Amino acid sequence: MASDLPRFTLRLSKEKLNKIKDIAKKEHRSTNEQINYILDKYVEDYEAKQKPTTTHPM
Repeated sequence: MASDLPRFTLRLSKEKLNKIKDIAKKEHRSTNEQINYILDKYVEDYEAKQKPTTTHPM
């Protein structure tokens, strides 16, 4: 199934990627879903402390 979501290349160390994969497996998520979850939580926490960020058009 094709997605309309924009693609973004992210470079990580092998060690960090393997850790994220391990966490994702334990949380029953794909690696991509886990990275999105981590980023969503970070933005949510950031915005709770700061003013909300703006959304930039892609």
